[in-house]
Amino acid sequence: MFSVAWSQRKYNVLSYGAVGNGIVDDTMAFMKAWNDTCKDSRRPVMVVPMGKTFFVYPVTLFGPCNSSNLIVMILGTIIAPDHPNVWNGRFHGTWLAFRYVNDLTVSGNGVGVLDGRGHRWWEISCRYNKSKIISFEMCKNVNLRRISTVRSGGGHIAVFGCENVRFSILNLQSPGKSPNTDGIHISHSNFVHIHKSVIGSGDDCISMLDRSYNVNITNINCGPGHGISIGSLGSDGTKVDVQNITIRNVNFYKTTNGARIKTWQGGSGYVRNVLFENITLLNTSNPINIDQYYCPRGNCAEQASAVKVSGITFTKFKGSSFTDPAINIACSETVGCSNIVLDNIDITPSSGIKKHSILQFHEGEIEEILFTILSHIILTPMLRKIKELLIGIIVLAIWSKSGEAISCSIITDVMQYGAVGDGEIDDSELRNPTNTGRKDILVKASQVSRSCKSSPINIQKFDEIGGRRPTALTFDQCNNLQLSGLTHINSAQDHIHFSGCSNVLVSDLHITAPESSPNTDGINISHSSNIQIHDCTIGTGDDCVAIGGGSSNINITGVTCGPGHGISIGSLGKNGKSDTVEEVYVKDCTLKGTTNGLRIKTWQGGSGHARQIHFEGITLDAVDNPIIIDQYYCEHKSACKNQTSAVKVSNIFYKGVHGTSITEEAIQLRCSQSTSCSNIFLSDIDIISANQGIQTHAFCFNAYGTASYSTPVVNCLTTSLSYEGLPSQQESGCQSRNSQSVKVLHFLHEQLIVVLTLLCFAFLHLLAIK
Repeated sequence: MFSVAWSQRKYNVLSYGAVGNGIVDDTMAFMKAWNDTCKDSRRPVMVVPMGKTFFVYPVTLFGPCNSSNLIVMILGTIIAPDHPNVWNGRFHGTWLAFRYVNDLTVSGNGVGVLDGRGHRWWEISCRYNKSKIISFEMCKNVNLRRISTVRSGGGHIAVFGCENVRFSILNLQSPGKSPNTDGIHISHSNFVHIHKSVIGSGDDCISMLDRSYNVNITNINCGPGHGISIGSLGSDGTKVDVQNITIRNVNFYKTTNGARIKTWQGGSGYVRNVLFENITLLNTSNPINIDQYYCPRGNCAEQASAVKVSGITFTKFKGSSFTDPAINIACSETVGCSNIVLDNIDITPSSGIKKHSILQFHEGEIEEILFTILSHIILTPMLRKIKELLIGIIVLAIWSKSGEAISCSIITDVMQYGAVGDGEIDDSELRNPTNTGRKDILVKASQVSRSCKSSPINIQKFDEIGGRRPTALTFDQCNNLQLSGLTHINSAQDHIHFSGCSNVLVSDLHITAPESSPNTDGINISHSSNIQIHDCTIGTGDDCVAIGGGSSNINITGVTCGPGHGISIGSLGKNGKSDTVEEVYVKDCTLKGTTNGLRIKTWQGGSGHARQIHFEGITLDAVDNPIIIDQYYCEHKSACKNQTSAVKVSNIFYKGVHGTSITEEAIQLRCSQSTSCSNIFLSDIDIISANQGIQTHAFCFNAYGTASYSTPVVNCLTTSLSYEGLPSQQESGCQSRNSQSVKVLHFLHEQLIVVLTLLCFAFLHLLAIK
């Protein structure tokens, strides 16, 4: 039950002149009640009482308001005008809107109903801006729960420009034939959580458009409707960005689509890091559907540019499909989809439906499909039972006299070179492999150790690399390497290790191991330089990315990490070792539920340096130890002795780090007592507790630097020390004054010796006279 302390001030719409008979216009009473509620700085409650039906025209309830805990209780029924013609020229886009309102809770207490009476809207043309029942625009910290919406003219709920929104226990219903009646419509919003809701509509149950970030959808019953969709995106050549979307525990019942991503030709931008998991299907059409040729009216021109779709995982799908094929992957010929993972898929035909195939690719010749789709897809266990076919693509570069490369492509089946492909016989030694030209070498969980004449070398794979070895994939002393579109699962230890490598580009990887699996680093880098890692999804039982000694010029962007131990520099300096790490840039990354966030860890007794390390644009979602420098790192605390030497940590930058922390100490800077950390800079930090009512704080020990615009407040840093003997202007003054003081003391000491010597001689002279 929704409860509220009745000592709080209540603003009942009946007290402001509302009648509640479903006929008289109650709009003005609602406006007056809202105005007084918004002005109250305590915990005001606006009440729409039970047992009444209130007729309200389109109304926008503006903020900002004075209270940090504002409640609207809708216990009765609110009805909209029943025909577009009686909206009196008002804006058709939204019926009930909250704009610029923060810290808002709207509850129906299980009995409140919003009736859009939209049946007349369904009969008119789509060109009209059909009314949404309720919208939240530019709001923060919104909670909508235990309410029903019915018969929407357009969408039921719209979220635009909002942050930290939570919807729960909703019942949204429109007929399956009502056009454009999306259940929940999200755009330009961050951290939206939707769970335990029932949605039936004539369009998408939930749709996510441009600039939708960190959306979490769980425990939804969807149907009738068009499923849960990302898009449509990229219409009219627009650039879009949608990422970090999680959809779990969803039941689709007789929907026209299930899990869908739809983009127009001609657009640009990204859809990435999307997970559909634990999906149940009952007579669902198009259960899995990626459509980069979306064109509802069928008259779209062919265009080369497209929204880039990558890092999409469909896992644990079970149920029945009303259509054949059940899985449609229709990707752009020019841009393609990468890192598409289908795992544990069990889709059977609905009763009476003849199933010809489970998987279908669209557009282009087979060679083009291989390049754009198949080389990045993990086939389902059902397909593997047919045959595990591994196809290698070898691209030969023929150099003309002018120096330009003339490329031709051939398809080579590694089965022709002795591979068996049953997952048991060792396929690592192949007969007569080609040793000239440019090669895309494909291996099935085995080792390649040979010198190749061509450059560069690309590794591509059509199946996942499963880890039954200490490290699944190692690159040792390799230069000019590109690694993309791979899925790595369940490595015994590190998934990927780069040692002694230079000029490496890593992109579109999906790395997964259980959270409880020890030492399963995602990507481990040591003694390497010029490494670029971007657009990867990593979840392991250890560091998502670990940067060890001897590493420099490392760029990490667009990585989603979790579970795991975060992104780490180190550990460095173990057993008295001298380690160096410098020029590391970590940008635009998201950490979800990790046991550490941005970490630098060094052992006591080591030497060397970790410097010029930048963390920028980081999103945190329920992270332990979001920012941590630990110069007392010790795997077994009782086994480590206190030592005076340490790796020097300096010039560390944290900028634009936002999100939530599980631990109260969100910032920990624990530096060596003998070798302090210097030039630690924090700016635009906003880390709040993931637990309501808990404050985050910072801890520093022997750390020097500055902090500005930070939550929590960092007042434990000491004014910055010099970096490798190069003092700041302030430090120069201090050192100059210290140097002058030393000279004065030295002069006084010399004069004292002279005086004492003279006194000594005088004393001896007096004794001689006597």
